[in-house]
Amino acid sequence: MSGAIRLTRWCVGECAWVALAVVLSIAFVAGFVWLAEPHAADFWSQLRSPVNVVRIVVLSAAIWIWAYIGRVIRTSSRNAAPRKPRAAPSHAAAPRASGLL
Repeated sequence: MSGAIRLTRWCVGECAWVALAVVLSIAFVAGFVWLAEPHAADFWSQLRSPVNVVRIVVLSAAIWIWAYIGRVIRTSSRNAAPRKPRAAPSHAAAPRASGLL
């Protein structure tokens, strides 16, 4: 696969993860606003308040970072070489007489 296609697939994948993190953080903050402030006159204006916007941004970043760490751990363990030691060849185990004389 060419480098441009690989880069494009990586960018699209990262954009999808960021979008998912933003959607999840908006859902979490919306649930928090709905539970913590049930007497708010206008739910949408309360959700767009500066404090809640900062909460959404910080939570989105945290979700994306944890997802990135999880993906790196999963792919590194999948791409790692097996951890068993190499077996010595059978002919190397026996000493040679030609080197002794």
